[in-house]
Amino acid sequence: DGYAIRMRLGDLALARAGTSTPLSHMRLPRTSGVQLHLTSLPGGKLGASALEFVDWLAAAGQSWWQVLPLGPPNRQGSPYKAASAFAAWRGFLADPDAPVSAAERGAFRERHGFWVDDWAAFAGGTRALNDQIRFDREWSALRVYAHERGVRLIGDVPIYVAARSADHVRWPELFRDDVVAGV
Repeated sequence: DGYAIRMRLGDLALARAGTSTPLSHMRLPRTSGVQLHLTSLPGGKLGASALEFVDWLAAAGQSWWQVLPLGPPNRQGSPYKAASAFAAWRGFLADPDAPVSAAERGAFRERHGFWVDDWAAFAGGTRALNDQIRFDREWSALRVYAHERGVRLIGDVPIYVAARSADHVRWPELFRDDVVAGV
């Protein structure tokens, strides 16, 4: 609406279109971070070692923690060929036997109904559903902890949905079997 944004040498200038008169000028902050998959932490799980890593990032002046996909890996351990594009891997749980209530299952299904029942059917019923609720709890706690310390979590997504994954089995008409995608 009559404004143009120009970037030059890390600066941002907002000016009225067709003029060189800056309306405001600000310095874009530089940030940095670390890419580290959860499996590279001591124990390879959420919980204490993940919280300690957040503390280390904050103390080192880092603002970002980028993780690789968190889905159930394939037989070779690749997070990029996960058994689900939505489900998290049970192996990341710090407390895999934490209790899950019927109310939590209902609330989780309400929020994630587009995929969670298909995953549960594919991966083992109520236990698979409970694992997703446990993961959601632990992951959410880590996100809050990191946010309080000025560290933001960003992720990566699977490059493509793996053949014979829960998503492929449930919605085969959405996928092609005659090509392989990758970047």
